[in-house]
Amino acid sequence: MVSNGPSRTPSGNDAAQLTPAKLRVLAAVDHLGPEVSIATLADSLGGHPNATRHSLNALVQADLLRVDLVSSGVGRPAQSFTITDAGRRHLAHQVTDTAQAELLEAVTRSLADLPEGINVARTIGREWGRGRHDLGSGLVEGLTQLGFAPRPGQQPGEIRLLACPLLEMAHRHPEVVCAMHQGMIDTVLEPGQSADLLPFAEPDACLMKVHEA
Repeated sequence: MVSNGPSRTPSGNDAAQLTPAKLRVLAAVDHLGPEVSIATLADSLGGHPNATRHSLNALVQADLLRVDLVSSGVGRPAQSFTITDAGRRHLAHQVTDTAQAELLEAVTRSLADLPEGINVARTIGREWGRGRHDLGSGLVEGLTQLGFAPRPGQQPGEIRLLACPLLEMAHRHPEVVCAMHQGMIDTVLEPGQSADLLPFAEPDACLMKVHEA
């Protein structure tokens, strides 16, 4: 497994990324609710109620849960929790992201076993890049939109790529994934340019060498 290279490109949903514990609590509220109590959640999930309470508070702060006060007429009102629409969307995104990652992993493994898999991967990368209608004009802007975090290299024509949109998969199948990335890069080159992608060329970056015609 490759140990050096760029960092993972943050996803658009990173601001709402949850730890596995918080995700379990969110899913439990969705299953047991609405207006589920801390005691009911703790019984269902196991562990100490304080740990459940900590996750609940964080989910409320993130607007993924709604908290209500339930008065029994005696003592302090108890709290109950209900999942919000944003919470349901987050759970749906988690399922979708997992399914997409599993599908891409299967495609990548299959390409790695094909004699012409690298060429096919590069073609897929080109189609991927052409399908991104939000890409700006120009090489650096296009690479930025694709999630590579480009920065100038030490030599003329060098671009350091500090992030990778498929980093974990690139570690497992570098020949296929990096061919896809080369194909994506091909779509954002300016007229008269060509480029060579050098995967994991530096401890914290991949390197791209751009050639002018």
